[in-house]
Amino acid sequence: MERIVVIGSSNVDTVIRVPHIPVSGETVMAKGVKVCFGGKGANQAAAIARLGGDVSFIACVGDDSFGDDMLHNFNEYGVKTGGVEQLADTHSGAAYIYVSDFGDNNIVVNAGANSQLTEGVVGKNINLFDDASYCLIQLEIPIETLYYVAEICREKSVKLILDPAPVADLDFSRLKGTWMITPNQAELDMLVPGNGNVIEKAITLQKKGFEYVLATLGDQGSILVSESGAVNYSAARVSEVVDTTAAGDSFAGTLAFALSNGLNVDESIKIASEAAAITVSRAGAQPSLPVWSEVEVRCG
Repeated sequence: MERIVVIGSSNVDTVIRVPHIPVSGETVMAKGVKVCFGGKGANQAAAIARLGGDVSFIACVGDDSFGDDMLHNFNEYGVKTGGVEQLADTHSGAAYIYVSDFGDNNIVVNAGANSQLTEGVVGKNINLFDDASYCLIQLEIPIETLYYVAEICREKSVKLILDPAPVADLDFSRLKGTWMITPNQAELDMLVPGNGNVIEKAITLQKKGFEYVLATLGDQGSILVSESGAVNYSAARVSEVVDTTAAGDSFAGTLAFALSNGLNVDESIKIASEAAAITVSRAGAQPSLPVWSEVEVRCG
């Protein structure tokens, strides 16, 4: 099994169940509130660890009780936390998530300590890249940190997988050589504005310096684009959608886990889709992430 490094955010999620997502100016009555752990980076690291992967996490948390709880939670999952810094006089990241009866959601994030995940923090832990094969990163942290990590991965021949969420105005010249970018359809439309279907936009994005573009399309599956062309993948079967929170993170973490176990990209995408299907059938972010035995059953 090859080692994976995840760089990204860690939040405490307040999940509020509502009959439907409120529009501007509307008041709705909550049907329940639950507090759990989240953050795109933490979710992806936890997804890998729950499957049995070898994963180290580089992140920043606050010196509040939430930060203490986050570190304990990572250790419980088996995430290696040598790269997690607990910052003095800083509050931990937080997210406020509305989840409707239909399983859709919207999310407001307060970055907190995540905004201090700088090049300096990554530089202190650069040794974690020495024997890693894959690195996952997202955009809930400073953009300059992304570019610095991309440079490290180029120098050390680590395959970087970029989840461009929340989407940002990227300097693609500083991301050349990135192994894979995984936008959803909305993110793809923002990264490649203008007319064109998913495949056309993914091809345009791939030509900006990525080896692979994997466009994730929810219940429509995904499309992989490389110099070899485009491949469509069907979504895995879901009996009931309960909560789509962390579905993308489950997919990303499982993709990296499968790759780190020697599976090819085609096989890894199919396995990641099965894991994401399990995740959307459960409530919460990290509590919804599957273990390997559950994914293995679905994969046959």
